[in-house]
Amino acid sequence: MIKQACITAALCTWTANAVAFDFKGIKTGGPLEDDRFYCEAKKTAVADVQCHVKFNYKETIAGIPALLVAAYLIDYKIAVISVSFKSSDFDAVKTAAIEKYGPGTSKFETLRNKMGAQFENETISWADSTDILSISRYAGSIDRGTYTIKSISSIETFEQRKSQQTINNAKDL
Repeated sequence: MIKQACITAALCTWTANAVAFDFKGIKTGGPLEDDRFYCEAKKTAVADVQCHVKFNYKETIAGIPALLVAAYLIDYKIAVISVSFKSSDFDAVKTAAIEKYGPGTSKFETLRNKMGAQFENETISWADSTDILSISRYAGSIDRGTYTIKSISSIETFEQRKSQQTINNAKDL
């Protein structure tokens, strides 16, 4: 389903390269065995366990400071890895990812803030048989960008959980 969405909407560039998507060796599909992370059980539609790099660790991405590094686990396996950075550093992160993974597929969209100002957001994406990697200039605010690796199975789990939550919410009317 996700693979088909990537193909028909041209959202992702499929990679056949030998380099798996990762953030400094952290990959989806396995346990998070890294002392830099603090984890807590917090079941949501996205994950069963949420982990963040501890405050005393200063992480970087593409040679620039990372604002936040998080991992989200489903059944104690990494489902999503997300790294936030200043949106002004998007080009550095994008260039490093293209060097590592090859050219991706860029998608552009116009965003508006509450004051009505417009911003052009770029998201570049890659996909392989198990994961989708995307890098966005703006994510949640015009000050932050994200580097996100999502396992395809976690996207399907999220969709199922959101659907079930909608059904449960409807029962509460």
